[in-house]
Amino acid sequence: MLLAGQFGERGVQLFYIASAFSMFLALERRPIGSAIDLRDFWIRRFARLAPMFWLAFMVYLPIYGDTPSFWAPEGPALLDKVLTVLMLHTWWPTAANSIVPGGWSVGVEMTFYAVLPVLVMLVRNLWAALLLLAAAFAASYPATQLLELLYAGTTTPVLINQFATVLSFPAQAPAFTCGIVLYFLHRAGARLHWSAATVLLFVGLAFMALIKNDTGYWFVVQGKAVLFTNLTLFGLGLLGFAAAVVLCPSLPLNNRVARYVGEVSYSLYLIHILWISYVLKSTKWLGLNLAGDVGFVTFTIITVITGTAAATVTYRLVEKPAIAWAKRLSDRSRRPVEFDAVSQST
Repeated sequence: MLLAGQFGERGVQLFYIASAFSMFLALERRPIGSAIDLRDFWIRRFARLAPMFWLAFMVYLPIYGDTPSFWAPEGPALLDKVLTVLMLHTWWPTAANSIVPGGWSVGVEMTFYAVLPVLVMLVRNLWAALLLLAAAFAASYPATQLLELLYAGTTTPVLINQFATVLSFPAQAPAFTCGIVLYFLHRAGARLHWSAATVLLFVGLAFMALIKNDTGYWFVVQGKAVLFTNLTLFGLGLLGFAAAVVLCPSLPLNNRVARYVGEVSYSLYLIHILWISYVLKSTKWLGLNLAGDVGFVTFTIITVITGTAAATVTYRLVEKPAIAWAKRLSDRSRRPVEFDAVSQST
């Protein structure tokens, strides 16, 4: 169980698959041939992510704002703080993850939103989605290597490597394209019987279990030709997992509790590092023995339940009002757009 827990960070890739799937699904619901209001789209996306992220920034700034760490060896500089507030932090190594723990994934998500209109215009069927998936997998490694060259000398080599191969949009792009492929499979009417979905679920999990939880690379021809990063291969395993859930709604994983946790998951994600430390201190104060696998499972259950309760508060006080504000603003002023909604033909 402790070994399985080391793969927790890969939940980010699952989030990206779900994000791309849901974004394309939302755009599909517009009338055929209708235009997509770019202003409306970006207002809603910004309101969905920025307010809670800014709250997290204000909470974490006094804790990590001047503290040297792996993510900022000399402590976050003014540039790092400014880029984080602007949500451009995943374009500078020492800004990416030095203030808001895990906040790098939000910056990558914002980059995806920036390119999404182009993807919607270009990717109109399953074949185009599969081509995009292949292109993303093929380009991911060269792009991350280029980033390492571009940022060489800005900070420590090991941080630059981590930034380029994990925290950057090129490194995570294959996960988004997996979500786009899943959307077009869903739209084409692909469905799975619960038995086939269960097999696919376990195949995906087994595939992920075979991959080391690091940023190493798989090689061919005696290590002379780079194939894919382990990160991108992990995304394929997650695609199998996500496909089983999406294409078979009758799976037990599709339930009200899971959907609710998903609803407040953004808040839960941003507070989870701080919340884990609180739960850890509380369990020690109570004298609970959480050693070994049983202790790990107990600690996880306690953290998820109490963390979800805390996330419910921030979701209702911060996220929902921001979402409602964006809806009112977009309803008052709509400007037609410059690209068509997703085509209705596969």
